Amino acid sequence: MAKAKKRTKTKDTISVGVSRVFTESQRGAEPNFTEESSADDIQQAINWYSYFHDGIQAKTWLVEYMKSVKYDKSEIAKVKSSPWHKSGLEIRNGKIINLKFSGYIARMCMRGLKNLPESYANRMSDAIEFSIKMTDEKKSDNVVEKEDVLSIQEHIKTQVNILCADIEGAIDDFFDNNYQPTIDVYSWLSSKQIKGLIAKKIGEEFLPRLEEINDIDNDPDLKEGYRGFTQTQLKKYRTFLQSIVDDCDRYSANQNKQRKPRKKKPITVDKQVSKLNFKKEDSDFKVSSINPVEIIGAYQLWVFNTKYRKLGIYNSTSLHGLSVKGSAIQDFDSEKSVQKTLRKPEDILPKISSGGKLSAKKQFDSIKSKEQPLNGRINNETILLRVIK
Repeated sequence: MAKAKKRTKTKDTISVGVSRVFTESQRGAEPNFTEESSADDIQQAINWYSYFHDGIQAKTWLVEYMKSVKYDKSEIAKVKSSPWHKSGLEIRNGKIINLKFSGYIARMCMRGLKNLPESYANRMSDAIEFSIKMTDEKKSDNVVEKEDVLSIQEHIKTQVNILCADIEGAIDDFFDNNYQPTIDVYSWLSSKQIKGLIAKKIGEEFLPRLEEINDIDNDPDLKEGYRGFTQTQLKKYRTFLQSIVDDCDRYSANQNKQRKPRKKKPITVDKQVSKLNFKKEDSDFKVSSINPVEIIGAYQLWVFNTKYRKLGIYNSTSLHGLSVKGSAIQDFDSEKSVQKTLRKPEDILPKISSGGKLSAKKQFDSIKSKEQPLNGRINNETILLRVIK
């Protein structure tokens, strides 16, 4: 059934479809037709539709017309998902094809036009065949030019349009089946393994129609548009639309619950130490730093502050060893990571740098100054002496 349009009226104006507001004395309301409508009436109506509606609306009317004259559901779905531009025009081999013209003619036929010129009827049929062909070509064409690649949003919209066409078919079946549903939308979504985002957008497509039904009692235009329904039929239709929207929302929510959290990409070792601020070399004490990437995963790190002559040991608490964040050491044992002031660095530092693990520990224990805790911060006065894996 053609969807009743909401129109906002004031005393002298009327708003139609695409948010243009005009006076009736200038353009008039949407045309109606009878068997006596002349060729001039048809041409004036085409001008009216061209002024107020674009190609997207024209395609919607063409799809509604195809349903009313019982076109095959697969053909209706193809036309609905065909990539019409807003202009409603296609250029093929230098020839301009006016697709939106067919939508305007379809709308006029649904509003009572009977004596349609044969040339106009042929143009509408040609537009339907062309739209079907566009959809078929799109599916079969494996080599896509770069400029023709759909954006993510366009791809989602195309998927939604195709799936909505299937539900539109189920709504037609609902009317044919004495207002009884022939589909459980939740099960249908599950069987097709539809993604949660797509399901949500499908529900949003049918929400305006549900709101329209709920607003019938408050809108004279809607009441007129649905005058062919009994109260019982309207109630069943409202219930069915509500179930479509609710099933889409529920399915979407359940799919989102099942989504695995995105895995964090491991940070490379070079990236971890890229901001570490340390002293590369000190000529006074004749010491230089190791490559900071060796700190990552090490069990122990020895450091020497050249300004205050402090020798320190960072001991790891993690099974994965030490790590670096910014210009600070991470995952160290705050109780076992300590430093001492050296009185004669030139004697101790070579033994720490070149000796074995136990030898270095003995040298540190032999230092008589008081132990102080390390805070993890590395600065441009700190030499990275060695690591122990």
